[in-house]
Amino acid sequence: MTGAYLLRVKAMKKRFKIAATAVITAFFALSALLSGGVAAGAAKEAIYAAATVYAPSIFPFLVIARFSLSSGMTAYLDRVLGGVTRLFRLPPEAAGTLVIGLLSGFPAGAVSADELRKRGDIDGVTASRLAAMANMPSPPFVITAVGAGMLGSVWKGVFIYAVTVVCSLAVGAAAFGEKKVKKGKAAEREFTLSAAVFTDAVKKGAETTFYVSAFIVFFAVLLSLLEAAGVTAALSAVLGRPLAFGLFEMTAGISELADAGRTSVSEAAAALSFSGLCVFFQTAAAVETGGFPLKNYLLRRAAVAALSFGAAYLLYPVFFSG
Repeated sequence: MTGAYLLRVKAMKKRFKIAATAVITAFFALSALLSGGVAAGAAKEAIYAAATVYAPSIFPFLVIARFSLSSGMTAYLDRVLGGVTRLFRLPPEAAGTLVIGLLSGFPAGAVSADELRKRGDIDGVTASRLAAMANMPSPPFVITAVGAGMLGSVWKGVFIYAVTVVCSLAVGAAAFGEKKVKKGKAAEREFTLSAAVFTDAVKKGAETTFYVSAFIVFFAVLLSLLEAAGVTAALSAVLGRPLAFGLFEMTAGISELADAGRTSVSEAAAALSFSGLCVFFQTAAAVETGGFPLKNYLLRRAAVAALSFGAAYLLYPVFFSG
C-alpha cells in the first residue's frame, strides 16, 4: 500500500512539473509575441550594461579566484586564517575561499567553494554552505553603487555590507548533514606558477563571465515581460516593489527603493543578501551541480536575507537618525 501510494505521488509530481513547464513556456512565448518591443528594448539595455559594467567588474576577480586556488596561493591564507574557519565548522582549506568571496563579489565565492569540493578538501554539502557564506556582492558595489549612488550615503553602504557579511557568517556557522572530511593538503601545497595554470584561469574566468552576462540579459527581459503582464504588480502588493523586483534581480529591486530610510535600507540588505534568482542561476551555471546541492545553497541565502532585513531594521536607529 505504501509503495503504491509513493508511486502515485511521484507520478503526480512528474505530471505537475510537466504541466507547470508547459504553462510557463506558453506564458513567455505569448508575452514575447505581444510585448516584443519591450523585451527587445530591455535586452538591448541589459547587453550594454553587461558589456560595459558587469563583465569588466567581475572578470578580473574570477581569474584571480581560479588562479589563486589552482596555483596554491590560497594555501598561505589557509595557514594564517585556518584557525578562524574552525569557528564556522570549516576546515583550514576554506579560509582562502572566504577571503576571495567576501572581497570579490558574485560568483567568485561559489566558484572557489566548488573548486575545493572538486579537489576533495570538502564535500558537496559543505561546499554549498561555504558558498552561501562567501558568495557575496563585492564591497565596492555595496558601498559605492548602492550606498553612495542609490542611497546617497557611503556609510549606509558600509552598514549594509557589514550586516550582510555578519548574517551570512552566522547562517553559515550552522552545519548539518555534512560528512567529516579529512584534513586537506593545504599545508603541503606550494605555489606553482605556470602558463597552463594562468591560461586555464583566464579561460574559465571568461566562460563564467559569459554565463553571468547571459543571465543578466535574460532576467532583464524576464522582468520586462512580467511587468507588462502585471505579475510584478501583484507581487508588489504583497512584498512591496523593492522585494518583488529583488526576488528576480537584486539591482532592479534596489532601484525601486522609495527613499534612504530605515525600511529601504533594510530592504536593500535583504535584496543583496538573497541576491535574486538571477544570481542563483549564475551560481548554478558556474558550479558542477552534480555534487553541489543548490537547494541547500538557496535555502541558506533566503535565511540570510530574512536575518539581514531584521538585523538592519533593528540596528538602523543605533547608527543613523531619522
